[in-house]
Amino acid sequence: MAAGKKVRVKVRTAYASYEEILIIPAMRNRISDVLNEEERTFINLTDVRINGSSETVRSSQSTRT
Repeated sequence: MAAGKKVRVKVRTAYASYEEILIIPAMRNRISDVLNEEERTFINLTDVRINGSSETVRSSQSTRT
C-alpha cells in the first residue's frame, strides 16, 4: 500500500483549538474526502498542539485525567 500525504490542519471546538498532522491515505486526494467518509467514526491525529502551545502531544503520551 502506498504511503499517504501528511497535511497540517487546525480543528476548533467550543473548548479548545488543535493544530495537528492529518494523514490523507493515498487513495484520497483531499481533506474533505477523509472527513466525509461515512464509515469513519473518529479522526486519527498525530503531533497535536493544543491551544497554540509550543508543547506537542505525541501518541505515546497519555491524555487521561
